[in-house]
This record gives sequence, C-alpha cells and structure tokens, in this order.
Amino acid sequence: MTTSRRLTLPLLLAAGLALAGCGGAAPTSAPTTAPSALNPITANPALSAAISAAPEPSGPRPANGAVITKRGAAGRGQLAVENGTGKDALLTLSRDGRAVYAVYIRASGTTELTGVADGDYEMFVAQGDGWNAELRRFTGSPDYTKFADPASFATVRETDGIRYTRLRITLQPVVGGAAGTVPVDPESYPV
Repeated sequence: MTTSRRLTLPLLLAAGLALAGCGGAAPTSAPTTAPSALNPITANPALSAAISAAPEPSGPRPANGAVITKRGAAGRGQLAVENGTGKDALLTLSRDGRAVYAVYIRASGTTELTGVADGDYEMFVAQGDGWNAELRRFTGSPDYTKFADPASFATVRETDGIRYTRLRITLQPVVGGAAGTVPVDPESYPV
C-alpha cells in the first residue's frame, strides 16, 4: 500500500508541475516560480504529509529481552530465542491477528520469553534498524516474516508434577533446521 502511494505521488507531482506551467501567458526569458496555490505540495497539506519522510526512530532501542506486548493471562510456557543476525528483531506471538506477546531481541542476542499461556500462536518476526516505540516498528530496512508453522504451548498436570512447553527458536537460518518462514506485508504485522 505504501509502495503504490510512493509510485503515484511522483506522477501527481509531475502532473501538477506540468499544469502549473500551462497558463495562457506568453513565455518570458526570466525564470518564474509558480504561486503557492499552483504548487501541489504546498497547496495540499494532505499531499505534503503523504510524501514526507518515513517515520523516524523514537528514543533509544529497547533492551535485549524487553517485553513490548503482553496481553491476557499468563501461563507456564517458555520460548527461548536466539537472534544470530546483524539486525535487531521483534518476535511476536499472535492469535486471531492480534499480538499477544512481543519480545525485543537485539542483534546477536538471546532471550527467553516466559509466562506464555497455553494455546496455538502464529509467530511473526520483524527485523531492522531504527526502532520507533510509538509505532512498534523498525524505521530502517525493515523485513517482516512469519513462521510457516504455529507454536503450540500446553500445560499438563501429572501425579509427579506439572509438565509445560519450552520451545527454542533461532532467527537465523540453521543447517538442517526445519522451520520455514514466509514474507509478510508490513500492514498485516500484528501489533
């Protein structure tokens, strides 16, 4: 969606500038500037805002292992995450298209998310530079993916104690690894 806006705006800008020079006046030898009413950028604040730069980072990046989102009841599930890449990452566990847990993992860092409630979760990963805390997104070179298979957490009470799920994932490719990922549209990444 953002891509189509970026492709369309230069065409609108070019068309607006072409129209600005199409008055009925005879050409002059001195350069002229179009009045602001004819300038499509200054005449239309919405257009000006639409072509403004991408969001900037806001504040320092979160600490490694910082929990960005935690909704709902806690459980006993644990998820160990290794980020062997050169970019910071946000791992999000989602249900019904909404983020339930999200944890920040710095480049080359490891962390453990604890207290995951029982259930099946889709696992999404955003990686990039320049964290924007308000948007909960990376502003520089972002990449959005989703693990092909869901993560399942369960707690079972037994006579000798309680058994619960503890998963371990890596965000970098691993030789012989079985987890596949698929690209995700940034607008559909759960926050």
